[in-house]
Amino acid sequence: MEQSLRSKYLEELGIPDFLYTQKNTIKEASESSIVKCLVVESTKYKSFCEEGESRILLLKMMSAIGLTINDIMCINIDKNDLKEEVNKHDCDAVLIMSDEITTYKDNQFVVHHPSSIVGRDDLKRESWEILKRVKQCLK
Repeated sequence: MEQSLRSKYLEELGIPDFLYTQKNTIKEASESSIVKCLVVESTKYKSFCEEGESRILLLKMMSAIGLTINDIMCINIDKNDLKEEVNKHDCDAVLIMSDEITTYKDNQFVVHHPSSIVGRDDLKRESWEILKRVKQCLK
């Protein structure tokens, strides 16, 4: 990823560039490879599965930890269907963007939905800490 673009994404998340200086090498996923990160939401309101502000912020968040749109799969589920839906996908990490869903494995992380993060610096910092854990899980 180009350094200026990466800096822009980190700035959008409110992360100073000096805190995240490791160079990212992005390898695009092929059709035969597994999904690196399954991104789950349980809301239809401001869904990141559709074009809009939430999707743009989600992609910036993923880029900040070195993932491309080809590395992720976004799904919208009923909050009671997490196990069933996750089992349908071969993924290294699961990022759950809902306060209504709880995790049941070590590779699952709960973070605020992008529509909640917009304009909230306190949620940006909290979300960034979780994203760093996702990145560690993917190594």
